[in-house]
Amino acid sequence: MNVLIEVKVLPRPEILDVQGRAIMQTLEQNQQSVEDCRYGKCIRLSVSAENVEKAKDKAKKIAEFILYNPLTETYELNVIS
Repeated sequence: MNVLIEVKVLPRPEILDVQGRAIMQTLEQNQQSVEDCRYGKCIRLSVSAENVEKAKDKAKKIAEFILYNPLTETYELNVIS
């Protein structure tokens, strides 16, 4: 079974998010202000596994191996299908 899993990676809350701040400043300059903005990345993995839980476990291992830096980022897994 193939499971589509989305991995969302964002900077940790205590880390200065330069890109997020730049987006906020641009929005403010164009009268589109928001309360906060964090810039991250989204990776979609198509994982082959026996079931959804095993697919999530595999995606977690992949995320922790190469997709995020635990010192500066957090990640979240979402099953798409």
